[in-house]
Amino acid sequence: MNKKQKSKYIKTIGIVDNVHSRNFFINFSRFMKKNFKSKIHIYCNENANFFYEDRNSENLFESINSLPSWLDPLNSNQRTKKQDLSLNLLEEKYMPIVWFTLDHRQFGRGFASNAVNFPRKYNYKIPMNELRNNYQTQIVFWEKEFENKNIKMLISANLLEATVARKFGIITRTFLSARFESYYTWYTDEFWNNFLVEKNFKKLKNSSSKKYFDVKKMPSWHKKLLIDKMEMSKFSYLVKHIFIKIFYHFYWRVYKSKPRNYSLIDEIKYLFRCYRNINHIMSNKLNDLSYLKNKNFIYLPLQVEPERNLQGNSPDFFNQTELLLKITKYIPHDVYLVVKEHWISAPVRSDDFYKSLSLDFPNVIFIKANIPGIEIIKKSLGVATINGTSGLEAALMGKPVISFSKHNYYNFLDHVHVVKSDKDIHTFLKKILNKSFDNIKAKKDGAKLAKAIELSSVKLPDFSYSNSNIKENDLKLCFTRLLNTLR
Repeated sequence: MNKKQKSKYIKTIGIVDNVHSRNFFINFSRFMKKNFKSKIHIYCNENANFFYEDRNSENLFESINSLPSWLDPLNSNQRTKKQDLSLNLLEEKYMPIVWFTLDHRQFGRGFASNAVNFPRKYNYKIPMNELRNNYQTQIVFWEKEFENKNIKMLISANLLEATVARKFGIITRTFLSARFESYYTWYTDEFWNNFLVEKNFKKLKNSSSKKYFDVKKMPSWHKKLLIDKMEMSKFSYLVKHIFIKIFYHFYWRVYKSKPRNYSLIDEIKYLFRCYRNINHIMSNKLNDLSYLKNKNFIYLPLQVEPERNLQGNSPDFFNQTELLLKITKYIPHDVYLVVKEHWISAPVRSDDFYKSLSLDFPNVIFIKANIPGIEIIKKSLGVATINGTSGLEAALMGKPVISFSKHNYYNFLDHVHVVKSDKDIHTFLKKILNKSFDNIKAKKDGAKLAKAIELSSVKLPDFSYSNSNIKENDLKLCFTRLLNTLR
């Protein structure tokens, strides 16, 4: 694609608001407006309008648009036969509306089978009419926007927006952590694939790569999340935030006459489970790293759910209980499955889930959550994952990876085995445990992967969920990387 062909994609851009990326969106919009006279259309929830309006004194945005709200009382309205027939046509054109709930923590909570204690907005079964009205309104909204505004690129799209956009020939891009040190990249679809990594990997010569890549650091954004979550394990945090929750619920109900998104009881229960469960998963009731000495094992790190990255990015397979069962039934008698919990998910798991992990599987070792995943990977025979960061870290180290998602951007590597059927698991495990496995090539490919990610990304050591500001020079490189994704 030449420069003229690429330029059509940056003439009119839509940006879907993300609270953690707002400063980046402002800086990016200013850069695009100044250098290319791009027309930028912002899409956000009604309560975020003020943020963009207050920063629009330079006329950065062609329009600031309120998205349909899933909390709109009109979603409870009764429907007509004509509306249902119209929705049938939309589902035939795109996808069943229930598929779009995969990345919604309330409408799609039934798909998060290991997060039964996630706080509920409703204490009753959500009526299907709420789904019908909500998603029909959203689809129609986006169709009108795409028809009227000639948008060519949509940034930060979720499943629904991306699916509708594709029918209109609109490309989607999302700027997020590459999950590698402090690098950030443009993902090239709604499942956070990145074809640039494989493209750059193939361009690199074997002779120019290192013999191995030593993974030492976790992604910078991940550190901040861990620090925040550790605070939730303190008793002082529990007491303080129970009072804060009570105050906010009283304030919004009495003075603002608006209910909160979640019930007060559910939020207090959630805080209590944070305190109890986080302390449990790093206690001496679980095994530490020394317990793994002289043991052969496959490492399975649990992922956060409900979460956009899990159900939304791997819609074909996201059931972690099923994953655990699939692996445990195929590993040999002298090999274990080491399972580690993710801090963020501890409050939403059921007590029975933890009890089952600890007692019901003779070949499963439930390990402390405060052990660095990198240290476990180094001692493992390989890693099984849907689309967690540990899969990428293992791939970088040259460790075998059993990938249960077809959307991991490192799936092209020879030492990454993508599961397409149940039989594949047994085949892959035998291959991993076979002494003929080419460790030398896998490690070299891991080093090449690291270099390919660097070439496809921008290094932003100070960029994070709490600070999405970006310097001018970094912004220029960010734009160059975006252009590289246009093909």
